Amino acid sequence: MHYTRTMKNKITARDKIVYFVTMLGANLLGSVAIILILSIFSKSNDRNIIIKNYRLFTVIFALIGIGVTCLVTFLYFRSKLPDIFVSDTENADSIKVIFKNFCSWVLPGEVIRFILATLPTKPGSMFGYRFFDGFFAMPANIAYDWFYLMPQKRLAVIRESGYTFADNALFFLIYLIYFAITIAVLFLLFKQLWKENEVKKKNEVKIRMDYNSVK
Repeated sequence: MHYTRTMKNKITARDKIVYFVTMLGANLLGSVAIILILSIFSKSNDRNIIIKNYRLFTVIFALIGIGVTCLVTFLYFRSKLPDIFVSDTENADSIKVIFKNFCSWVLPGEVIRFILATLPTKPGSMFGYRFFDGFFAMPANIAYDWFYLMPQKRLAVIRESGYTFADNALFFLIYLIYFAITIAVLFLLFKQLWKENEVKKKNEVKIRMDYNSVK
């Protein structure tokens, strides 16, 4: 009977904590990018274009935030991935193995952020968003604001009377979409880096084998 060796997983609790902190920093940078772009537009003659096409610009700004966040996280993956995994299995580059390790490393922190960001905490003083005024989940918050809070004029009511079930349910749905998009992009980046790392290791093994064969 043939047994396939499994991958040695070197992910520790510390690695997950470091990812969580890095992820929060990456999201903060994504939020800063959105705010800077909004600030530039607000001081130009293009402000009215945003107001007239706010639905389109909501999506654009949300994607900018996600893009900056994923770029920073990608750089973190690239620097840390070679230190976390030891490849010793013939199917190390299978989707199942990659996804399992991605979930083990990334999902705990992302789920914690999901929970914290969707709690009906008091609206922030600057934007009126949840969880540190939305700085750690700006794309979801800005979509919620521009598609719902502003058109329905809900922020003043929420500040006075709190959130309703509909307020919370809609934000949860928007964040769930944001969560799915972010996780999908991060997984694709992680998979690409994983495969590159596997190819590099296989080439190193081949070089060593070729070297030993001619000794």
